[in-house]
Amino acid sequence: MQSTAHLFVSPDSPLTEVLTVQSQATQHRLPAGIALVVDQQQKLVGTISDGDVRRGLLTQNRLDLKASEVMNADPITFPEGMSFRELLEALPTELARRQRKSAKFLSKIIFVNPEGVPTRVLDYHQLWEQRVATHRHVVVVGLGYVGLTLALVLADVGYLVTGVDVDENRVSDLNAGRSYVHEVGLPELLREHLGKNFHATTTLPDDGDVFVISVGTPVVRPESGLIPQPSMTALESSASAIGEKLRVGNLVVLRSTVPIG
Repeated sequence: MQSTAHLFVSPDSPLTEVLTVQSQATQHRLPAGIALVVDQQQKLVGTISDGDVRRGLLTQNRLDLKASEVMNADPITFPEGMSFRELLEALPTELARRQRKSAKFLSKIIFVNPEGVPTRVLDYHQLWEQRVATHRHVVVVGLGYVGLTLALVLADVGYLVTGVDVDENRVSDLNAGRSYVHEVGLPELLREHLGKNFHATTTLPDDGDVFVISVGTPVVRPESGLIPQPSMTALESSASAIGEKLRVGNLVVLRSTVPIG
């Protein structure tokens, strides 16, 4: 868990302390090259990047500078809990408000809590990687307890999710906003993401990037023999159908319960 406190400096901190905080950030699994200037309540009042330090030294030609003399007093911040998709939608507005033309000038993304205390810092390239990841189309095959809960949580994270089930009644219920799985919070997730990040169908889509198989493998007693065996019929059928849709680079994940081997 990231602790942004390792990046904190006060407005009166000397430049040497700022440089030390910036250089030691990676030891705490934090982005390097930034210090967060906070007041006595740890509320963010400014940020200091490598570039801010260089500009301060060049323009003022002094080594006894304080953090308050080189910091950016109007940093771009976002509320904690904001999804990556929401952040990316809000970013152009924040850049325009500060008359910045491109996100390339924003090297760090800072999240703050309602009190204005920094809680998380991301490199911009981490945000871009997350954007690429969440734009994958995930297809969850089998919308029972496991499949439906997984599909809706992935939709909540920001993935585009298609849920596939052979049961037309299940699909109809889901597309009408009715959850047949009893799980706290699940009906709310369904209503929130239905028609946006999630929809259900009886047909496998052609443009899936990740396929998650979560169909049932019930234990049944064979007509001959006394030892019950898991039925692999639904699994084999799903795997075969997915195989016809696979493209280079696709990923298939098996979540159904199967015997060892």
